[in-house]
Amino acid sequence: RPKKNRNRQKIPRPQNPFVIFRRDAQAKMEAGIESEMKESMLALVSKTAGKDWKTADAEVKNVFNYLATLAKKVHEKTYPDYVYKPRK
Repeated sequence: RPKKNRNRQKIPRPQNPFVIFRRDAQAKMEAGIESEMKESMLALVSKTAGKDWKTADAEVKNVFNYLATLAKKVHEKTYPDYVYKPRK
């Protein structure tokens, strides 16, 4: 079976509301932390962000849903031919 051309740049998927929420949480947690500790904190950031997302009120989630909608529009303009193709 021939290998697919893996040198092509893979188009990233648009970010969903939780991904944007998690990136925001990570940025807040990393502020003021030494660079050596940042990598070890990634799991903690994910766990904390997951718990915070589940307990977040509708107003907070609406903000991140709106940001995800904006990110999706930018993604559509940047990559007009993008089609999500999950691996099987």
